[in-house]
Amino acid sequence: MSVAVRWAALSAALALCGCQSCPPYRAGWYLNDAPPAAPTVFLALLHEGQTPTTVKRVILNPGTEGASGWSLGLNRTLPTGGLLLLPASSFESDGGPFGICQLPVAVRIECTAGTRQFPVTGTLPNYLHDGWLQACSR
Repeated sequence: MSVAVRWAALSAALALCGCQSCPPYRAGWYLNDAPPAAPTVFLALLHEGQTPTTVKRVILNPGTEGASGWSLGLNRTLPTGGLLLLPASSFESDGGPFGICQLPVAVRIECTAGTRQFPVTGTLPNYLHDGWLQACSR
């Protein structure tokens, strides 16, 4: 086996370990449309790991390494079972904020232990309801 092949295999193994080092999370969109406030969309992150962790950055629709989606820098420690609600309007990108009808479907979390990428499944208790879907459908 050549040195280049060995290096590639080692790099891939280390990358896989790094991706799995951040604890598991579940993500979903939450619509707060209770009067009198204007409707607000939140990304809800539920920490499903076994130990507390510090979330450094959340990136929505992350591209390849170095490419940016919408991101939000944080420095919040979440206990096991902790829920973090992040307003959609707080995420930033070179292309500007996304609108209420443009909800990303993937999220990458950067934490003290590494990174983890996973889908936004919408399975949290208050997922987006039919009224939102009707308002945003084309």
